[in-house]
Amino acid sequence: MGIALDEAEILALFLETLLYGIFLVLFCMTLLVLLLRGDSGKTQRRRLVPLGIVMMILATAHLIIDFVRAIQAFIAKDGRQTDAIAYYDAISHPLHIVKAVLYVTQTTLGDAVVIWRCYAILDQRLLVLIPNVVLLSVNAGAGYLVVWALWKTPLGTTIFHSASPWIMTFFTLTMCINITCTTAIAWRIYRATSPLIKQMRLKPVLLAIVESGALYASSVLALMITYASGSGGLYPAFDVVTPLVGITFCLIVLQIQFHLTSNANGPIDINTVSIFRSVKQHEEEHTFAYPMQPLAVQDCEQNRYPDEHRPPSYVQRANNAKQDDNEYATLDEESITH
Repeated sequence: MGIALDEAEILALFLETLLYGIFLVLFCMTLLVLLLRGDSGKTQRRRLVPLGIVMMILATAHLIIDFVRAIQAFIAKDGRQTDAIAYYDAISHPLHIVKAVLYVTQTTLGDAVVIWRCYAILDQRLLVLIPNVVLLSVNAGAGYLVVWALWKTPLGTTIFHSASPWIMTFFTLTMCINITCTTAIAWRIYRATSPLIKQMRLKPVLLAIVESGALYASSVLALMITYASGSGGLYPAFDVVTPLVGITFCLIVLQIQFHLTSNANGPIDINTVSIFRSVKQHEEEHTFAYPMQPLAVQDCEQNRYPDEHRPPSYVQRANNAKQDDNEYATLDEESITH
């Protein structure tokens, strides 16, 4: 396995605590930003604040369970186990099952947010929503089947030999949902507002979405690699995902808010959909603000003189000059003839 199970769990607890601290700071900043927006941010508060609170509760519960398990493994030893490795090796332990439920719920919630954002930005097309919802439902079902399989796993069976097909299915579908939705969102924003992106107007939005998707996809990829290789690094990779979902959520909100308010002339909604619509409206207003009108040419001298004293127009004077030339030519011919 490359790393002992007890060492892997200690490393996992350290990394999870570190990322939880980052999530807590970003969560407080996100709440502050949302609450200070006044009436203009009422819609965003109604949608984003409850979502962030749920993610924070799940991450906090996950971290508390890991601390309790560490105390039972290394100090109290749960009254039954002889060492930490034997304790952590019991994957059907109730605390481990609750921890797995929290992980699956947090991951499903993060995937649902990505799907909703993709659906909203891609003009609310059912062709985009239905396949992703089906994938999300299958993914959630696979995740909770893994939890049920772990509950029924006998002692002495490792996680690498328990519910292996369902675990890989869960990781693979999570990776597919995040990559496809993030790519679709980035491509849609780039194609619809490419002039503004070139002017640095929407570049922070695009980067925030792509970077957050890449961060989360990298963690899932690490899970897949460590699980497929049977490495003990699975446990650190597994524990950091729960706070990482909340971190990506907060980063999108904060990056969009700070970059766009600093680059825009006025406040812009931090909701991704509202940003997209605001920028499109901004583009249309600047594109059609000065529509071209047919050119009308008028003789300025028509309004300067009364009718009886109005001098002849330019066209009339040109015709008169041409007529005079013809008369002179006629006179010359008559004089020559006679």
